[in-house]
Amino acid sequence: MTAARYLPPELVACRRRQGIAWIERCADLEGWTAARLIAEREDFSATPLQAIEAEVERWRARMWEGMESRGLIPEHRRSHPSDPVTPEPHVRKPRGLAKHLVRKPPRSAPGTQAALFPDEEAA
Repeated sequence: MTAARYLPPELVACRRRQGIAWIERCADLEGWTAARLIAEREDFSATPLQAIEAEVERWRARMWEGMESRGLIPEHRRSHPSDPVTPEPHVRKPRGLAKHLVRKPPRSAPGTQAALFPDEEAA
């Protein structure tokens, strides 16, 4: 016998609310009587903690199948174009003393030696 997985009380309460909501949605979709709805709620409320997640998933799947069979699945569409134009990159403007500084090429860059001695001809 395996040990039951521990569920925090907040999660148990959330699962119970989800299960009841999905049972009520199934009742709306399938046109249950009030007596059947009450009976299903009571059965769900009596579900042991070890089986609560499986039972909630069963009701979710049943609700989804009911929605699919009646064509009630919502369509998801993008509200913007799929590939918008990429904006130009923002170039920061130097401020303060930085606007008076000039970048020097790194010492290891090719041609740096020739730039240091412009009078000599490259051989």
